[in-house]
Amino acid sequence: MAGTVGGSMLWADRRFGMLAQLLSGPFTRLQYLLGIMLTSVVFSLGGAAVMLGLAAALLGTGPTAPLALGLIFGAITLGAIFFGGLMLLVSALVKSNTAYNSVQILLIFVVNFASTVFYPESPGLPPVLRGLFDINPLTYVADAVRGAYLGTLTTGALSPMLLLVGETIVVLYLATRAYYRSDVSYE
Repeated sequence: MAGTVGGSMLWADRRFGMLAQLLSGPFTRLQYLLGIMLTSVVFSLGGAAVMLGLAAALLGTGPTAPLALGLIFGAITLGAIFFGGLMLLVSALVKSNTAYNSVQILLIFVVNFASTVFYPESPGLPPVLRGLFDINPLTYVADAVRGAYLGTLTTGALSPMLLLVGETIVVLYLATRAYYRSDVSYE
């Protein structure tokens, strides 16, 4: 969810003319974009830290190994960058607030429910749904976080994270290109 902050910030800043005002100062478009991505990452890591604290308080235990914590926060950081970039791409391409909100809600719905966040992937899933699970970046993040938290993560389970790195690079590239071509304001 925190990854969606980036697209919402860009859309709102363009809609209310704030991006034009920011860019009239000593800031470049790249600095603004990096600021948005940093905000998404900070929100994601903050939320993850709160949830880890709650889980430790409720369960009485949690991951204490530095490697497990590093994997959890690394996977969440990568997921925040991917989804922040995806929402930046959407906000750079759409021209109306209604369209942006509709696409964002649809993406969040599909990504959340076609991943392993709420239930594991099983052999009984229809092939189309299994395909959605397999290409869904949130599946990779959820599996890595769950595996690191429970101590069941194997080196073979980390290979999908390489795919997520590739997907993140592609989405960031597309988002950056769309962002540089987009209007500064929709007044």
